Amino acid sequence: MRYVGFEDDWIDFFRKYLEAPLNLDAASDYRPQLGPRTRMRGVPMAHASEKLIGELVLSFMDIAVNRKTGILLYRLHDDIWFCGEPEVSAQAWTCMESYAKVFGLEFNRKKTGSVYLHGSSAARDPRIVQTLPQGPVTVGFLSLDPESGKWAIDQARMGAHLDQLEKQLKGCSSVLAWVLTWNSCIGRFFSHTFGEPAFCLGSEHVDAVLDTYSRMLKKLFPTGSVVEHLKSMIQSRFNLPSSANLPDAFIYLPEQLGGLGLRNPFVPLFLVRKNITTSAESEIRSFLLREFNQYRAHKTTFDELPKWRRQSRLRSICLDEDESDDSDDDEEGNKPEDNDDDDDDTSVDDSDSASNTNTRTPAIVPSEAKTFMSLTEFGRFRERNSMNLHKMYSNMLSVPGKEPIKLSKEILDALSDAQNDDDSNTQGSSSAIRRGGFRGGRARGRGGFSSGGRQMTQEANPSRRLSLTPENKWFLALYVDELMETYGGLSLVDKQFLPGGTLSMMRDKKVTWQMVL
Repeated sequence: MRYVGFEDDWIDFFRKYLEAPLNLDAASDYRPQLGPRTRMRGVPMAHASEKLIGELVLSFMDIAVNRKTGILLYRLHDDIWFCGEPEVSAQAWTCMESYAKVFGLEFNRKKTGSVYLHGSSAARDPRIVQTLPQGPVTVGFLSLDPESGKWAIDQARMGAHLDQLEKQLKGCSSVLAWVLTWNSCIGRFFSHTFGEPAFCLGSEHVDAVLDTYSRMLKKLFPTGSVVEHLKSMIQSRFNLPSSANLPDAFIYLPEQLGGLGLRNPFVPLFLVRKNITTSAESEIRSFLLREFNQYRAHKTTFDELPKWRRQSRLRSICLDEDESDDSDDDEEGNKPEDNDDDDDDTSVDDSDSASNTNTRTPAIVPSEAKTFMSLTEFGRFRERNSMNLHKMYSNMLSVPGKEPIKLSKEILDALSDAQNDDDSNTQGSSSAIRRGGFRGGRARGRGGFSSGGRQMTQEANPSRRLSLTPENKWFLALYVDELMETYGGLSLVDKQFLPGGTLSMMRDKKVTWQMVL
């Protein structure tokens, strides 16, 4: 801390804070009771001091590795990833181990690993294999396959969390708590740990996630359907007859329309599946083909240049600016005599530059003055200069957009009717404002405002007022015929009979897991 500029007062404060006396007797049933002891290492978790001190220590590791190898460390708190050429990656790992030894840090070997990807014709260097840490490379439930170089879902790790989800669901005391637990796990945890659909992962990743969800449902529920399981739960808890026909729409529709709002893990993936049309491998092959075509075009242009123009271009590179201005007259003026004698085209510097006392390294050796660069040299600095590579890389890191779902006029009219019914049940100035806006009149009183384009726009787009997600629109389009035939509209119940306070409380309640996810 003193090295980075902390004053002594702050250093004394952190020393007292970190060396606080702790009494762990209550948590040490099988160890001798030693009473309060001074903490000599470690930092309390989930505090701002943890982030400050952690970044203070690990940021210097980032600098040390980058200065030695040029590799950037990608860190999420204390989880670190990096990639590069095998030799350079081995040097980076050696640097990290040296840094950890100096600072008294230890890597968690159970979470540390490496993958050595090599071409089909090249073999792994045993020395590098021994240097790199042993173990898999994982991000969430994704594991990097050392043979194919693709990210695959770790089914073993996923199975342990699936068993925990099953216990959590069985322990729910109400239907709403069951739905909340399901949505928290399926809608947030698994969807993130499986990896968001991205162009770099390709359609194979989306198909793998869909297949994993299918296997999860078959393991969790005997029928393999979460909808049928939830219907059976409702019938048994509320003593409903087996003939009671609970519609699927009741399970999936949002709470604003009287449904339970259960998350379907398949729909978000189906909305992006068609937008991922290519794989990362095909994009890279396409880029390399475009680069080769550019190289061939430049090489053809160079080979077709007359000798005098190549010499003029070469002088403009090798000579000083003032001297190159004089040489441009030859290129823009009359064409010099084109002599095909090879001996006249072997010198890079002209006679003036040759007599210059300042020794200068030529840009091109004389033997290559008439030879265009190789394909390897042409793509040597593509990471710095190629706009095509930049566009491809940015696109690979992006997430495909969801396929838009256009609601039919019948659904929009039914949504407007459902919203108007809700407005008619609302008391106070809020109801007056909405009715005034719908009629195009002026609402007066406290909080009133004249109806303008903005209010009419909200009325004309009821799906926006209801904050319908693409998933909600999917289910509306799927069940509209059943809803209109059975209920005469899209709203399953009258909103005034909904337990709004209970629903709001359940939404704000957090799911507590019994294992570290």
